[in-house]
Amino acid sequence: MDDTKNPLIPPVYDVLWVVTPVLALALTVVALVSISRTAHRSITELFVWIAIVIFVPVFGPIGWLLVKRSLPKTAG
Repeated sequence: MDDTKNPLIPPVYDVLWVVTPVLALALTVVALVSISRTAHRSITELFVWIAIVIFVPVFGPIGWLLVKRSLPKTAG
């Protein structure tokens, strides 16, 4: 038996199984809040972005956050 490994400390791949989904969920929540605070030209645009963020797990929220930077700023 290898005595150099501590059985109480999980290996990196076990930690990633927990951290990765939590980060993906947090990114989705941030994107959805950002979408709700942004003025949209139409209700269709709003629902399309919400669907993209929800159904395309990591790339949808990242896409929204990148597109949001290029949107014109509104007064207010």
